Amino acid sequence: MGSAASKLLRAATAQASNAHHALVQRTFRKLATNHDLIPLYNKWFVSRLPTGERLNVAIYPQLEEAFKVLDDSEGAN
Repeated sequence: MGSAASKLLRAATAQASNAHHALVQRTFRKLATNHDLIPLYNKWFVSRLPTGERLNVAIYPQLEEAFKVLDDSEGAN
């Protein structure tokens, strides 16, 4: 059995993790609904980076579809 402090720490960590997870989900859904995810992906993985480099990593169809599924806007999907 753990001490009361370790139990409290585990509970606080779980709560923070849940809050972080919810924040990430809300953010991705908002980006998807605003149709910003694919342009953002292209900015960092296809287009020239601020350093001048290009990664040239085309978006996988599965990832593009996952972005579309996140779109909560009316008429989407």
